[in-house]
Amino acid sequence: MPEALVEKWQHFDEARFNVNGTIAQSELSSKVLVAVCNLLKMNLMVSKPILEGAVKEIKIDSITNINDPVAKHLQLVRSMPPRCIISTMCGMKSVTNVNSNFNVIQREPLNR
Repeated sequence: MPEALVEKWQHFDEARFNVNGTIAQSELSSKVLVAVCNLLKMNLMVSKPILEGAVKEIKIDSITNINDPVAKHLQLVRSMPPRCIISTMCGMKSVTNVNSNFNVIQREPLNR
């Protein structure tokens, strides 16, 4: 997941799709996947956003209305600004996980 937001590995030909309204020579470049999905108005589903719970060791002190550290990361992912991210899938092995995730979706996404 992180590479979809930061790594420029998706080949894209802007001239072929005429995304900026100008006529240009065809030139293949590498772009961030999320940026390409936004340009093409494609939907993107995110899976394993919390890296199978490994993110629980990374603290996010700025989110104060959620106590569970993994749920904080889920809230962060669902609040990302790219309009192409329409859904987040995460595993729920126990009722505790389900309740924690349900607690996140009852809240508004972050706005900054």
